Amino acid sequence: MIRLFNKVKTNTVCFADNRIVPGNLFEWLLLPFIVGLLTLSHLPGFSKIMVVYGFGFGALYVLNILYFKKRPNIPPEVILYLLWIAWSLTGMINAPDRSVYWQGLTTLLQMAVMIIVIAGITATYRNLNVVLAAILIGGLIVALSGFVSGEFQLASELESKSRATGLTNNANSFAYSLLFIIFSSVYFFRHNRGLLKQFVLAGFFVCAVVGIVYSGSRKGFLGLLFFIALLFFLTKGKYLLRKPLYSFLLFTSLFSVVYAGTNFVLARTYLGKRMTYTASEGAPTRVQMYKEGFELIRQYPLTGVGLNNYRVFSSFGKYSHSDYIEVAANTGLVGCALYFAVYLLLWLRLKRLKSRYGHVELTFFIAFAKASIFTILVLGFGRPNIASKITWCFLAALVGYSWAIEKSLRSIDRGTAKVCLHSH
Repeated sequence: MIRLFNKVKTNTVCFADNRIVPGNLFEWLLLPFIVGLLTLSHLPGFSKIMVVYGFGFGALYVLNILYFKKRPNIPPEVILYLLWIAWSLTGMINAPDRSVYWQGLTTLLQMAVMIIVIAGITATYRNLNVVLAAILIGGLIVALSGFVSGEFQLASELESKSRATGLTNNANSFAYSLLFIIFSSVYFFRHNRGLLKQFVLAGFFVCAVVGIVYSGSRKGFLGLLFFIALLFFLTKGKYLLRKPLYSFLLFTSLFSVVYAGTNFVLARTYLGKRMTYTASEGAPTRVQMYKEGFELIRQYPLTGVGLNNYRVFSSFGKYSHSDYIEVAANTGLVGCALYFAVYLLLWLRLKRLKSRYGHVELTFFIAFAKASIFTILVLGFGRPNIASKITWCFLAALVGYSWAIEKSLRSIDRGTAKVCLHSH
């Protein structure tokens, strides 16, 4: 039964919500919204449809809050993001190309609506699963597009030097999207004990790994290895000294699988060929892009050169291939501080949650969130996430869910709420 505009119970805190099927109108609207953002927005003509859907969805969400006189769920990270957009207006002073500036600002305003809605709905209903399910579905559609188009088959031939791109039309973006299938599959695998469900999720995981390999993306493949290693350390690190035999066997098994898979990739795929280059063909270009970015930061330290205007100043005429340079050069050091404070606040909240409540379900969520966030931040040295829809859909969900849990823990401290360990 679907609940319309319902109020969730606030006197019970559930850390293990296994509900994937949407349970209310807004979650039902959110599911196709996120799937559409990750798929249809890559198709000519459909991006405008998703913009209309997004603003209509956002308007309905605001009207619901006003009509039922609800207190809006706006985590501090969302406020920081809005402040960053507000600060980016100062960059218009120095922007040599106002048209690309306004284009960038329009994109950020659309992103802001998306973040407000996703974080708000996730916080209201304290359910992360619907967003992760939508990301999983959208990612799988992107992955299947590479298979149906024949790109996987062509990329499997070593001498073809072909790279799968799917709907994204960019190999690195394709691999990055598939990383979020990895994130979602791992999370759901941990929360679904049924053998059939775990088998299906394992299949999704393998599909994403194959897609990343066939994309030929070094960043995507290294991001995959980094996430697995970090998640293992965060979830099993405490057992290294307590249970040395168990830890050794588990680590040996995991290392053997990863080692065998990596050796296969290096020896039998075009990605391996690209990985074994003594020097990356693009390395000198990326280094020069960083140098140009640092020079722009030195010249315009406070306001930056204006959204999207790094490419106007760059000798390459392209974006910087770095989230850090893109943000700092375009919005200044103040804007950079506001932007990355979103990550910092989320990280600090996860740290507080871990210290205040030690239930295994919450502990895994914290480890999962930290591993995902850190992977995104590391990959940010080689790609800009300033306007990445899949990145901010994911982060908005983490922000909303963790913020709601922290608020609930405060209610427990005041004695106005109780804890349950399973969803109802």
